[in-house]
Amino acid sequence: MRRIAAVLLACAGVLASVLANMTVVFAADRVALVIGNGAYMSATKLANPANDAADIAKVLRDIGFDVVEGVDVDRRTMEVKVREFSRKLSDAKVALFFYAGHGMQVAGKNYLVPVDAKLEQAGDLALDTVDVHVVLQQMESQKRINLVFLDACRDNPLARSLAKSFGSSRSGAVGQGLASIQSAIGTMIAFATQPDNVALDGSGRNSPFTTALLKHIRTPGLDISVMMRRVRTDVLAATGERQVPWDHSSLTDAVTLVPGDVASAVATPIVASPAPAAAPAAVVAAVAPPAAAPVATPRVVQPAAVSPAPVDSGQTPPTVAYTIPNATPATVATHKIYINELAMAADGKMLAVGDRDAIVLRELNGKEIRRLVGHDNAMSIAFSPDGRHLASGGGDRLIRIWDVSTGQVIETFDGHRSEVAALAFSPDGQQLASAGGGDLKIWDWQGGKTLVTHDVRGQLFQSVVWSPDGKQVVTGDNSYKVTIWDAKSLQVVKNFEGHRALIRAVAFTKDGRKLATGAYDKLVKLWDVQTGQVLRTFGAHSDAIETLAFSPDGRILATAGRDKVIRLWNVEAGRPGPILEAHTDRVRGLAFTPDGKSLASVSSDRTVILWSFEEAGMAAK
Repeated sequence: MRRIAAVLLACAGVLASVLANMTVVFAADRVALVIGNGAYMSATKLANPANDAADIAKVLRDIGFDVVEGVDVDRRTMEVKVREFSRKLSDAKVALFFYAGHGMQVAGKNYLVPVDAKLEQAGDLALDTVDVHVVLQQMESQKRINLVFLDACRDNPLARSLAKSFGSSRSGAVGQGLASIQSAIGTMIAFATQPDNVALDGSGRNSPFTTALLKHIRTPGLDISVMMRRVRTDVLAATGERQVPWDHSSLTDAVTLVPGDVASAVATPIVASPAPAAAPAAVVAAVAPPAAAPVATPRVVQPAAVSPAPVDSGQTPPTVAYTIPNATPATVATHKIYINELAMAADGKMLAVGDRDAIVLRELNGKEIRRLVGHDNAMSIAFSPDGRHLASGGGDRLIRIWDVSTGQVIETFDGHRSEVAALAFSPDGQQLASAGGGDLKIWDWQGGKTLVTHDVRGQLFQSVVWSPDGKQVVTGDNSYKVTIWDAKSLQVVKNFEGHRALIRAVAFTKDGRKLATGAYDKLVKLWDVQTGQVLRTFGAHSDAIETLAFSPDGRILATAGRDKVIRLWNVEAGRPGPILEAHTDRVRGLAFTPDGKSLASVSSDRTVILWSFEEAGMAAK
């Protein structure tokens, strides 16, 4: 027994030593700079930044960061804090910078405002503020994971006074909010709201952005990109869609701040924390083999008997016989990381599935054809009408044109201020429409030039489609409006109003007479394109709409989103049809095959499902 006790005692000593060493490595390995400025001397005081900084600093210390903290600091003190932070970075594997307070952009550069700033004349900009790029330079001086959170887009009276001092010819150089920032590889920069827009300070202890960040930053095993999507969702809900958190990432691996498992963190994370002392060289843990994505047992649910969707145009719905098609997933493919987007070639023989790592071309039977690698987070994809080319846009703000047969990039376009959220080829395949942030562009993609651009600061385009005749493009955005644009000039032809939240998805019927839209207000609307009237409103989803698609004959509309289910609607009668349940996370893309007998769906749960129908399922009689 004495021998066993001695062994246990020795083990305990070793364990204590290991734990002590882990604590040392942990702190030195992860360094954070946290600053909150609210007690301004020459500008509107802000109630939240001091609380925001204190609460973020506490959480970061709790999860193992060595934190340099400053609250209500003047310029000199702010420079001291940045210098102290910089000196701690030499051995850091993870660097984090959080700032809450006033910030501003001038000539496309971002500046953080200390509490003693006056900005009475143009020359005060360099003397009174701290350039964000100065902090980034310190963080990016060595290869490491860099995370930046800027809750600094609040309405700033100092920016307005500075703009006046520039004079009328240069006052436009001072923009509202913060400008988009380009970063080195390994860096993620998160903004409280989209570039060129103003964030809310909030009425509680913390701002809406920091409140959401505090809620999710402790979650074990949560990939940082998944965390930011959750933060975005919470802020949208808290602000009534008025504030949309934004991030730009050039991270090359998944990163989590707190080790552990989380069922909804679909990416396999690299843990940004120390390895066990037994393997001191591996401070950042190696990637574990990806776990299989959970897939629910697919089923088709007969909807309860309900009244038709409201008929807003006064039409009388036809008598409808409901049948439930035999819907089975002919193919289930699983990606190693969460999926963003889906496109189907016009001949229905190929799928393009975009995820964070690559765009994967697949046959309908699920067989992988090839992988197209190049984007950081492919967010939008579209096949050319002849199926020979694929356009893709990503979080890196680039558009790439791929040769489908070889997988080679033949053109790369750079022109958007932020991530490219939507792409669509014109019906004749000669032009490409792209939407990202406040930019809407029409490209001569073969000639490699922009034909026309529409730029609106603060607008957030989320979808773009061409009319079947190729004369117009239609967008949905955060103004809650559906806008029809002349394709040659990008002049507004008409606006449709009726949604109460950001419009995420838009689709035409094949004849171009009807338009369907889906929004974060959980509603799907069917419009008469000619008159602008709402023909139907479908409201059975329990959460935001992410995607929708018409069957080729225009009689069935498939809709899906964050409630994880796919709903099929009889377009003419306005009645719900079958409900397809299989995905375990939000559905990100839908596409019918040209014969209408199959429906492809992709989800954040990493799965690709091909639903096959033996018959149309809903037939008007």
